[in-house]
Amino acid sequence: MKNDSGEIGLLVESIVKSGNRHMKTVTGNGNEWIREEFHQIDFGDKRLKERFFETAGLLSSKASGSIYPSCHGSWSQAKGAYRFFSNERVSESALFRTHCVQTQKRLEGHSLVFSLQDTSELNFDSHKKTEGLGSISKAYHKHKMGLMLHASLMVTQEGLPLGLSSLKCWSRVSREETPQEKQRRLYQSTMKEKESIKWIETLYETAALIPKDTCLITLGDREADIFELFRVASSLKTFFIIRNRKDRKFIDEKGKKTTVQTALSKTPILKTIALTLPKNQQRVARTAYVDIRSISGWLPIRNNLVYGPPIKTLHGISMKRFTYLPSVLKNSLLQKE
Repeated sequence: MKNDSGEIGLLVESIVKSGNRHMKTVTGNGNEWIREEFHQIDFGDKRLKERFFETAGLLSSKASGSIYPSCHGSWSQAKGAYRFFSNERVSESALFRTHCVQTQKRLEGHSLVFSLQDTSELNFDSHKKTEGLGSISKAYHKHKMGLMLHASLMVTQEGLPLGLSSLKCWSRVSREETPQEKQRRLYQSTMKEKESIKWIETLYETAALIPKDTCLITLGDREADIFELFRVASSLKTFFIIRNRKDRKFIDEKGKKTTVQTALSKTPILKTIALTLPKNQQRVARTAYVDIRSISGWLPIRNNLVYGPPIKTLHGISMKRFTYLPSVLKNSLLQKE
């Protein structure tokens, strides 16, 4: 992707999508929000700044579409957008840095915020002539091509989006290897050599934006169930809720060795929360009931020299959904739906 134009386009679209959710709740006007959000952006050319506002405004009207439909079928507008993305004066770092400044301002005054970390696969497999793509496939020999995108969306307790705190886009190397070869390669790799480092780098970048008296809780799926993330979160004095990938060994406060699932099954339900799940292509609309349980103890780790001392946590579970949360937040969170 020449001049990183593809990455810049994805960055603008990601910011616009997060901004759409915020501006619909707060202002109701997309173009006004974009101009206010990026009023300090400087490309060294006023015409580029105006082109950015115009292009971002068009994308905000149809953020899920490609550039040409978002430009309402206008080739001149689409061509202007492509020229903007490929201009050497335009960089994704400048765009995102400006957005982060505004995100940090919106974080002020909140006692508790959530960082929703997640990874998306951007499928460009049909774009055969596009350069710079990598594998987005879980297959080991037949690869679909595209880009990987990992982001952190900051939201309030009420669910109001405050902006992105981190955004990473990369192409994954296509490897011809068996599952056993992949497992061996990952076992021999350092944390910095693994793709999982994205969770930790994103946490560092997010924590740097958080005001002094604001509590940060990171939310992640099963891919985030790694000791390194727990250790870094604890060292930064931030909290985390992670869905478990497998049942872990557990040591309770009396020193008894067991597993997390076994220990939780013997504890009473503290609270049941009803969640409304809307209809989508895979399911019908229904109500799900989440049972909250908790235990306090330690998670044994493989190597204290690598991971540091054991982490004392509170563990909550609903059926097979398992989260880690420091016990100091137990009472405050159980009082909220």
